[in-house]
Amino acid sequence: MSDIRGIKIGTRSSPLALEQARQVLAYFDTHNVKATLVNVDSVGDKNLTTPLYEMGIQGVFTKALDEALLNRTVDVAVHSLKDVPTLLAKGLYLVATLPRATQYDCLVSKKKNLDYKSTITIATGSLRRKAQWLARYPHHKVVNIRGNINTRMQKLMTTKSLDGVIFAQAGLERIGLNTGYRQTLNWMISAPAQGTIGILIRTNDKDKPFWQKINHIPTMLCTSVERAVLRYLQAGCSLPVGVYATVKAQRIFTQAIVLSRDGTQKIEVTTKGFVSQATELAHSIAEELLRKGASKLLSKME
Repeated sequence: MSDIRGIKIGTRSSPLALEQARQVLAYFDTHNVKATLVNVDSVGDKNLTTPLYEMGIQGVFTKALDEALLNRTVDVAVHSLKDVPTLLAKGLYLVATLPRATQYDCLVSKKKNLDYKSTITIATGSLRRKAQWLARYPHHKVVNIRGNINTRMQKLMTTKSLDGVIFAQAGLERIGLNTGYRQTLNWMISAPAQGTIGILIRTNDKDKPFWQKINHIPTMLCTSVERAVLRYLQAGCSLPVGVYATVKAQRIFTQAIVLSRDGTQKIEVTTKGFVSQATELAHSIAEELLRKGASKLLSKME
């Protein structure tokens, strides 16, 4: 790592990414470490029309920051951990996670009370959200939407045909965006690591005593299980897979779901295990999903 007195923190330039990077910067300040923010635009930020699941690359929001880390343009990369591929680029290391915010998705609508029995139109750029929504409301229309949080919110408010847009609730809360009417979707299983800020460094730059002060161990443990399930399934973060883990009294409780793109088929697994068996637990969850037919659902989307 570069001089500990002048760490360069790489971040995307969207309002949410910058707010997340500022939270990391605050942790550095708390430990009297000088750091500055460096903006690095990603492919996902530049292409705002193609659906994420059609862009054909892993790490659409993280690749540019990976490259900046490896070529030493920056020393630290800050990400929404749900966007980070489960297999990191060679030479990179997930060193810390901040305490997790809410994992829930939420619906923002222009009207206070939507008529869910009618044919309404909901927008999302996520196959996972689309599939779970259609599994619950098969008569609704779900359309693609791209752009950062502010852009998507503006599209909702200015597009007559849109009744609502699904967001990660943590993102709205982080930037203090309160436009429209919000409904927490507590029935929807979140993406692995949703609501979590992850910090990547170069593998050779591990400064364990320093990073252990920043890393939130319960969040790292739970998100590691969630990401391991995704990795064992060999599924990218853009596919309709949801995994959420919580830890309480040395036990991990996990929900996982795999769906067909249209939501007509779904496979769910709920399990619990001891913290000491976290790796084995993640593997068993993935094996159970595969045994129930998850590979067939995922292969149809390749």
